[in-house]
Amino acid sequence: SKIYYGVLEQIPEEAYATLDLRAEWVDPSERYTFAVSATNVTDTHYLSQVSQTGLGIGATWAPPAQVEASVRVKF
Repeated sequence: SKIYYGVLEQIPEEAYATLDLRAEWVDPSERYTFAVSATNVTDTHYLSQVSQTGLGIGATWAPPAQVEASVRVKF
């Protein structure tokens, strides 16, 4: 499939898919939680926004692959 941006549909975007992942581990006492997550793991390049003004067309690309880690502690 394909989607078109712009009033005159002059900017085509091919079909795409993204993959996000998250893994979390909680220690037996449930006091500590460790997590790692990733977005756009396949590093798919796609437009997230297209805007038209009197000066031209502006496009914003979606963020590339990103990884995040976190630790939570209950007091």
